[in-house]
Amino acid sequence: MLRSIVFFATTLPTFAFAEAQKLSGTEIQALLPTITAYGESTTQTFYEGGTTDFIDGGRPSVGYWRTSETQYCSKWPPFGGWTCYDVLLDEDADEVVWIGDSGKPLVNRIEKNKNDGF
Repeated sequence: MLRSIVFFATTLPTFAFAEAQKLSGTEIQALLPTITAYGESTTQTFYEGGTTDFIDGGRPSVGYWRTSETQYCSKWPPFGGWTCYDVLLDEDADEVVWIGDSGKPLVNRIEKNKNDGF
């Protein structure tokens, strides 16, 4: 039994986001209004007032965002309540990683907004 546990532990893939750092709510609050996040067919822009524009395959929607002490949370009318995510930032790779309740990471490329000194 011990041999199979050791084998399993040594065959696990290396954590893909080893350089990414988990952000606190305060750090998330400071970061989001300064970036635009890009997925395969998505673009998301965050505003200081707590709104966010999301475009998926050319279809725009407007939602709301806030932070808890440790997570980013979003709400998309007309749907229900808030959904929250851990946020990891890899500045070297210009990537943000969102991890929700499922544990599955979603990686977005990020760019600094032009009006924030980039």
